[in-house]
Amino acid sequence: MNLPLISIILPVYNRERYVADAIESILKQTYENFELIIIDDGSTDDSIEFIEKYDDSRIKLFQLPFNQGLSTARNRGIENSKGKYIAFMDSDDISHPQRLVKQIEILETNEEIWVCGSWLKLMNSGVIIKHRKDHKELLCQMLINCPLSIGAVSMRAEIFEKEKFNEKLRFGEDYEFWSRVIWKTRLYNLQESLLFYRIHENQNSIENIHSQKLLDIQIRLKMFKKLAYDQKRFPDNLIKKHFLFDEYISVKEFAQFLRWLEHIDEQNRIEQIYPSLELHGILCQIRKKLIHQIYFIESKIGIDKYWRFRALGILKWADTIDVLRKKIKSSMRKR
Repeated sequence: MNLPLISIILPVYNRERYVADAIESILKQTYENFELIIIDDGSTDDSIEFIEKYDDSRIKLFQLPFNQGLSTARNRGIENSKGKYIAFMDSDDISHPQRLVKQIEILETNEEIWVCGSWLKLMNSGVIIKHRKDHKELLCQMLINCPLSIGAVSMRAEIFEKEKFNEKLRFGEDYEFWSRVIWKTRLYNLQESLLFYRIHENQNSIENIHSQKLLDIQIRLKMFKKLAYDQKRFPDNLIKKHFLFDEYISVKEFAQFLRWLEHIDEQNRIEQIYPSLELHGILCQIRKKLIHQIYFIESKIGIDKYWRFRALGILKWADTIDVLRKKIKSSMRKR
């Protein structure tokens, strides 16, 4: 009996409206030597009935007795897989017909690459979510957001001999997973849309958006702490304030955070944890985003015009000029 080259893990929880589309997109793949492992995570709707309509020996259905979350469902799927490679997909998305063949080609011809993802296209809008391409870019991107979409990746099964999804997490498990895996393997994103991503009101990412934001910041801090920066001088609460931007920030704290960004750059030149050029770009991006929030977005944290005026004195000259130029241009448009 020939083993499948790739196992696709498809967790399902109350997706009777979408699961058939997801399954069909896998069955229509141009690459056919696969197994589709469906893990029903305690659905209470008619998802199982839709799944059982398919008569295809490549489909294997496992049912969990009650809802346990995506991490547990994916881990159970991995434990029951036989493929050299493992792909993930969410039950409300659709895979491009050539997704598997293109990702397998990358993994088969590049021994150093262990994870291959892609861009996403939002259904019914044409908007494309683009991810960075090469490992060094993805490593630095981890400092500000999740650089791969778990539902769009194929990867080597050996990864899961040492790593699993954290079953204590009910959301944000993909970002946390990559924060461990990225130090042990090389990651890559195909620069094309191979997954059609559906946005709807019942998604976990929408339901838990605030809690996930808090978890994301914890992951970022963990990534930054690889640089062994001075945590007494730059405590977690200071960093969290500026990433969350939902508490009052004093001018002194603003100045301290800008010094932290410079300190991070300096530490990396010493420790050489991250690629220098890419890290510098990320730090500039963080600084510019914060300045934009303070000077051009209506604040909910009590910042007034006098605060902003005083803060101009601690900005770099180029940033000050840029803020003033944009303010003048904005005022002229309103006249």
